[in-house]
Amino acid sequence: MKIGILGAGVVGSHLGKAFGQAGHAIMYSSREPQSEKMKTLVSETPNSSAGSVEETVAFGEIIIIAIGWQNGLEDVLKSIKNWSGKILVDTTNRFGSTSKASAAEDIAHITKAPIIKAFNTIGAELMDDPMFGDMAASLFVAGDSVARKKVIPLISEIGFDVVDAGGMENILRLEALAGLWVELAYRQGFGRNVAFKLLRK
Repeated sequence: MKIGILGAGVVGSHLGKAFGQAGHAIMYSSREPQSEKMKTLVSETPNSSAGSVEETVAFGEIIIIAIGWQNGLEDVLKSIKNWSGKILVDTTNRFGSTSKASAAEDIAHITKAPIIKAFNTIGAELMDDPMFGDMAASLFVAGDSVARKKVIPLISEIGFDVVDAGGMENILRLEALAGLWVELAYRQGFGRNVAFKLLRK
């Protein structure tokens, strides 16, 4: 699978390495794809390359959005005129937004592409190492049904216990759950190496 990753910060780089190690082709987007930083990241990621935002979107069958809203995500999305045939994975958290829609719904409105919400309820450092002893962290996924069907097996490949949390109407619930993760990690002192687990009996 060809996976384009918009953003090469901590979230994008950890996910790129995870999916690269699982055998997928990766392209990271960067304003400076030939920079030493990007050359180092590509050297650390199997089967990867770096390109502009336009090149990354053209490359990927699945596009992972790992640019923060505070870093100009909306302008980046609007700069791409053709999202046809792409499936989007929104990893962002947009705390303090006045929008009544979820971040993923706003992205879908801009791109007109099928989208899921995922990876927003766990620290970036655990995205390529989701195991706690012999137990995998649960990762909740919600959004477009076609996108869920396509992406959930890929997330399982990188070691997560994937929980299908339903349609677009549940994305706001996942964004609220991310707020709880932040509360636990920072204000309650648990630290970033924590994750949620859905137990089944």
